Amino acid sequence: MGVRHMNFVKAGAIAATLGLSLVLAGCGDDDNGASAGLGDRDWGDFGREGDVVLGDPDAPVSVVEYASVTCGHCAAFHVQTFPHMEEEYIETGMVRYVMRALPTPPMTMARLGFMTATCVGDERYYAFIDALMRTQNAWAFNPDPESRLTNLGLLARQAGMTEDEFDACRVNQAALDLVNESAEDALEIGVNSTPTFFINGEQINGAMDWTNFEPNIIRFLPEELRPVPAEETDSEATGGDEG
Repeated sequence: MGVRHMNFVKAGAIAATLGLSLVLAGCGDDDNGASAGLGDRDWGDFGREGDVVLGDPDAPVSVVEYASVTCGHCAAFHVQTFPHMEEEYIETGMVRYVMRALPTPPMTMARLGFMTATCVGDERYYAFIDALMRTQNAWAFNPDPESRLTNLGLLARQAGMTEDEFDACRVNQAALDLVNESAEDALEIGVNSTPTFFINGEQINGAMDWTNFEPNIIRFLPEELRPVPAEETDSEATGGDEG
């Protein structure tokens, strides 16, 4: 399958047409942005077999996120923080990004969500992930198990799949293997909560708002690519301090 480099496709229409809303459900332990040294651990490197990569493959900053589509903290990050990273750093060639699956309860629905994203296809993979994050209450946490599948199928059809294709995807062993292999790799390197990020190999745990997340990107950028601090911009605009 190899590594696939994709452009980000915005997914608001997929979720909006269903009239479904976001709920922030509990998931893995949240360490509120705490970082951890890797020591001798192998964090999985970047751009391995099966990765769907967003951004310039030669970008100076690599962001790997271990997440679950049934994790409320992950949903909060992807709704509130990810769009800033996508617009300001991925689209501008400074960050390359990949999400890897680490399913959280309800496990069956988490696996099905990731499997369906794979079946939707690489070009719409992250658009579908975004839609899943925004509609967790409808397809993942609905108290009626039949409605869970129905609503996931509706999302799949909005993304271009037929009903038969969705049914086939639910028993697609290759898609399931990708999810399971990703989860096994995560556990092997000590990832036990979602979301967990590796930014140029440094581990950072927990969903953060953009104000707290962005500095973790900036410090790995070459000096010439770092944004100018606001106070310096204000000073230049006013001609500096006058005596």
